[in-house]
Amino acid sequence: SDLGKGHFENAHLIFDRTRPKIFASALDLDIIKKYGIQCEAIKIKNSKKHNRISGKRIGLNYNGITKENFLLIRKLTKAKFIDISKELGEARAVKTKREIEKMRRAGKISMKIVNEITDYIKEGITEIKLAAKMEHLMREHDCHHAFHIIVSFGPNSAEIHHVSDKRKLRAGDFILIDFGVKYEKYNSDVSRTFVLGKPADRQQAM
Repeated sequence: SDLGKGHFENAHLIFDRTRPKIFASALDLDIIKKYGIQCEAIKIKNSKKHNRISGKRIGLNYNGITKENFLLIRKLTKAKFIDISKELGEARAVKTKREIEKMRRAGKISMKIVNEITDYIKEGITEIKLAAKMEHLMREHDCHHAFHIIVSFGPNSAEIHHVSDKRKLRAGDFILIDFGVKYEKYNSDVSRTFVLGKPADRQQAM
């Protein structure tokens, strides 16, 4: 099943040797069912009836679970927990043809945005406005940002994780854009550097 376009808050995926099952908010159940996945509503924490998870041993992704969610799952079972984050990482390293196609699609969309955004790089535009335009282009391409968009001009481009501000683009400035798109839960990561106008010899060397 493909849950690529679904966004489910605080959902838990449980699977055994047969088929997966999702515990999610009752608000999301109808959406999840469209993908052909078994699902069950998470009972409210202070409810007298909790979901129950059977089994003697349960593997958890220790790298991706919060303490709050760990304690919630602890209430649902008496099973022994095992850290399977390493095994999950190894499994994720092997991609299906469909996954590879999604990754390629994310990359192609990113390069389209790079080509399109150059039309908006003009003297006087602020970092914030250029970042907002990139966000808009992502939405037009049926995806959204994979992480915080970085747009930095001039001296700000020396900061690896600069937070875009109201600095205006000036002639001769470096322009650094660092962004990624999330296409059906598969991300790209692109970094490009431009100069507004002809680059100085030192800029070219850098």
